[in-house]
Formats: sequence, structure tokens, C-alpha cells
Amino acid sequence: MMKKNRCDEDWKNVHTNIKTVNFSFGPVTYRHTTMRDGRGALRHPLNKWLGIEVSQAIVYEGWNQNGKRVSLKAPMVVMSTEAIDDFWNEVQTMTAMTHSLEQTQVVANSDGGVGYGEERFKATFSQSEKEVLCQIDKYHVSQAIIRTFGAKKSDMKTHIKKAIEAHNHDQFTLWMDTYESTEDDPKKLKRLSDFKTYILNHWHRHFDWRDKVAHVPDGARTLGAMESN
Repeated sequence: MMKKNRCDEDWKNVHTNIKTVNFSFGPVTYRHTTMRDGRGALRHPLNKWLGIEVSQAIVYEGWNQNGKRVSLKAPMVVMSTEAIDDFWNEVQTMTAMTHSLEQTQVVANSDGGVGYGEERFKATFSQSEKEVLCQIDKYHVSQAIIRTFGAKKSDMKTHIKKAIEAHNHDQFTLWMDTYESTEDDPKKLKRLSDFKTYILNHWHRHFDWRDKVAHVPDGARTLGAMESN
């Protein structure tokens, strides 16, 4: 029932595992489902229902490259099932204990979901005297485009994607309005509306951090999604 309700909310099933938990009265076997929400983030409906949703962050200093292989430099992972405020306090504390941030250029990357807004990053890394740059994650934008317009290639998808990449607000709005005018299915119109709201709410975060800094370090890369790390 929980899985069905989430599917009705536009969550997609990724995979289901059979797990067993041992209690004092004996073992209990259940299905543990991983789903992808409307923004493309991986979620566990049972964990959320039980109030044990995991918050996670990866903090690193850059990249190491060995031939074609690339790895994160000095990665530090913070995971917590505590309240979101406590999670961010932990990220701030651990970062301050391991890094001197005053002259550090901090670049953040998230899907913009609840608890991972721009204001969280700016407050957490406020020790830096430089502007904290907060990108919207390109992987989740790409997934949102696929969910909204389908996986097949189309001129409409190409125009909308190019408008986002070029940060051309007028063109994005024009192509979205044009596409909406051709639809009359309520579910498709809802997906279009949700997508448009998601993109426009984070419009100022659609950028590549390397275009924002005066001196780009050698080997600097774009930022990857949490799922890829």
C-alpha cells in the first residue's frame, strides 16, 4: 500500500529487497523498497514513514586523477537520521574541525529538495569570506526533463534543455508555454507545471561554478550527484 501511494505521487520504483529484522519475539521479514521521487532523488518510503530518513552530505577538497581514473580528494561523509537542523549542525562542526574555511572557495551542489536549500549551505559554510556558490544538480535536472517529456529524443526537449543551459529565461518560458498549449491530459499538465516550478524556483542556481570564479584550479571538474558518489 505504501509503495502504491508513492507511485500515485509520481515516485518510481527502483528495486525491492527482502530483509529480515530479528526481534525478541522472533524474526520479521519485509520488503525494503527503494524509489525515486519527483526530483530524481532516491528514497526509502518505509524509512520515511518510520521517521528514520537518512540525511547525507559529502565534503571534499577537489579531485585526484590517475590516468583516466578520477577520485575525490579527502572525502568526508556525514550521514544522520537526526532532525535536519541537527544534521546541518553536524556538517558545520565536522567541517570546521577539519578545514580552515576563511579563504576557501566553497561550492555546493544539491537537488534543491526540502532541507537542502541554498540557505542551508550558506549558513553552514558562513566561515568562508568568499561567496558560497550553490549549484542545482544537473543530474536531477536531466532526470526531471526525462520524467516530464519522456526518454525519447524530441525537438521540444532539445529546445528546453538548451534554454536552461544558456540561462535564457524567456526562451525557457516560451517553449514551456508552447508545449503546455498542446496538452490536455491533466496528469501531463501537472507534470509540466511541477517541472516548470522546479526549474524556475532554482533558476539562479543553474550555472557551472567554474564560470563564477576568477582562478579555476587545474583539473577542476563539474560536481556530481550524491547518487554517483
